[in-house]
Amino acid sequence: MSTYIKSLSTTAGFLENSKVEFDQGLTCIIGARGTCKSTLIESIRFAFDTDPKTIKILTTQCEDEKDLRSGMLKSTLNAGSVRCEVEELTTLGKSLFVLEREIGSDARIFQDGVREHAVHNILHNIEIFSQGDLQRIAEKDNHDLRLGLIDRPNQAKIKSLREQREEKSQVLLKVGSTLRSLRVDISSLRDKIQPLNELKEQLKQAEASCPALSKELETNRILFEKRNRIIEILSGVLSLQGVAISNLQHTQNYISQLSTSSDLVEQEAQPEAEKAIKLTRHIESDLREIATIVAKLGSHDLQSAIQELKNIFEEKNEVFYQLRQEQQAVNESLKKQENLRRQVLLMEKLGKELENAQNQEAELLNQREYIRAEIAELDNQAYSLRLKEVEMINKEHGKRVYLTLQFDAGPTGYTARLSSMLGGSRVRAQDEVASDLAKTFPSAKLIDIVESGNGQLFADVLGRDIGQMNRVVAYLSDHSELYELEAIPPAMRLDITMYDDGQPKSVESLSVGQKATALLPLVLRPLPYPLLFDQPEDDLDNHFIIESLVEEIRELKLKRQLIFVTHNANIPVLGEADKIIVMSMENPTKANPPTGGSVDERKEDVLKLLEGGANAFKRRALKYQDLLSKS
Repeated sequence: MSTYIKSLSTTAGFLENSKVEFDQGLTCIIGARGTCKSTLIESIRFAFDTDPKTIKILTTQCEDEKDLRSGMLKSTLNAGSVRCEVEELTTLGKSLFVLEREIGSDARIFQDGVREHAVHNILHNIEIFSQGDLQRIAEKDNHDLRLGLIDRPNQAKIKSLREQREEKSQVLLKVGSTLRSLRVDISSLRDKIQPLNELKEQLKQAEASCPALSKELETNRILFEKRNRIIEILSGVLSLQGVAISNLQHTQNYISQLSTSSDLVEQEAQPEAEKAIKLTRHIESDLREIATIVAKLGSHDLQSAIQELKNIFEEKNEVFYQLRQEQQAVNESLKKQENLRRQVLLMEKLGKELENAQNQEAELLNQREYIRAEIAELDNQAYSLRLKEVEMINKEHGKRVYLTLQFDAGPTGYTARLSSMLGGSRVRAQDEVASDLAKTFPSAKLIDIVESGNGQLFADVLGRDIGQMNRVVAYLSDHSELYELEAIPPAMRLDITMYDDGQPKSVESLSVGQKATALLPLVLRPLPYPLLFDQPEDDLDNHFIIESLVEEIRELKLKRQLIFVTHNANIPVLGEADKIIVMSMENPTKANPPTGGSVDERKEDVLKLLEGGANAFKRRALKYQDLLSKS
């Protein structure tokens, strides 16, 4: 698939009468200063909604804004709209898109004349560099911008991986919060059942020391206990009924969704899908049966039946109560036994709750490990995509520029969050402790250690005081943001090394011109969508432009649409531009219709605007005559 910009026009503003049409190869836009060349590039950015942060600068007037583009489109577009015609070529044929947008609204997309209401990938199929962008990318802390350059060929995949990671991270956050709450319950239940063994022993002693019961009283006591057990069992059934209904009550929603999906597939009328459609209908039928069963479950009024049975049993128990009152000593012993037995039963019930909670904890821990593995796989996929691009660039440009992709435990992301979390503690050297922890323990491992309360492990590995590490563990274990640490993606950094006369130098240490030179291999790549560059020659010396840049441009324009604003004649002339567009102004707020043509057709404009005119060109040639004659 290849994407090309065919034209740009506006309904008002500086470019109202200046529809610009582009070639599929190299189009160079030239003109004097202040002839809307940069406005044209930024108008395309606006139509494609590329880089919302920059668009906000372009459309918002801010006197304090350091960026010279502040309010550019607000001033030059006025109340008009931008209209961009785009062609997309695929194996299935050609499609024509029209992008329209006004300030204050989202981009509207029309495909072959029909409005597209869903988000379309066409908005991502473009790459734009304004003046100074390469310098901003080369700055020391702009690793995200650098990664963005190597992510461009896989932008949709990287975005999808990022979204999947975010979804799974949110599930992981919920699992962590549930575990924390569940462990509080487990701790409470353990405390509550501590006296169980002691109570059992007391009950055993009470039963052994109980005076002999009359045969009639013993018979009624046995019946009394049986009745109590029946009520207890039935109460458990009532609880299970409620849980079952609660777990299955959303079945009807699934039926509706499944039915709609099956209908949609059937409407496509593809015979290959017949087997799958039959299975979905079977699933739908089974779910309807489950929904019917749920309705039946709810219709059984077990609670009323249990209450009725309690009343009946209570009447029958009167005989036992009367006999027990008649035998005072026995009565006191039986009351004590009954009280102890009641407490034992209650604690055994709590013991069951504890067992269930521990089983739930084990299930959540397994679920967490599974999600962690899924997230790790997503991170590995993103890393592999990036590494592949890095290796391709290094293979082609490794003698001049070399890229290194690595994980970064620097002052952003995980480290910064951990440092912020420790800010409220009384731990000394908090930033240093946070940095050591982040560099040594991945977030998942750190959380596991905090949950286990194992401050000793931190102390042993980091060589720190055990008291300090125990305070860290205690503080983090109760911190509300603990489980958010796992949602932070691993930080990656792209280091760029340029070989200057054979000596490797980091991009941060280079001169302004060398920085731009080092980043060009990341920009000038054969990708299937347009590359727009406002003055790529900025900060580059002419020798490099002639020896390297124009040669790369000549090759690249055969594989990718290039639209360059330039003041350097070497780019359109030696780069063999397929089209040159000459911009000029009718008045300070209105551009003339542009003039377009080949290099031969527009060479007079190139000579005048980019070479300073014929006289200047001749005078330079005269000055260099002796040098030229020697070469």
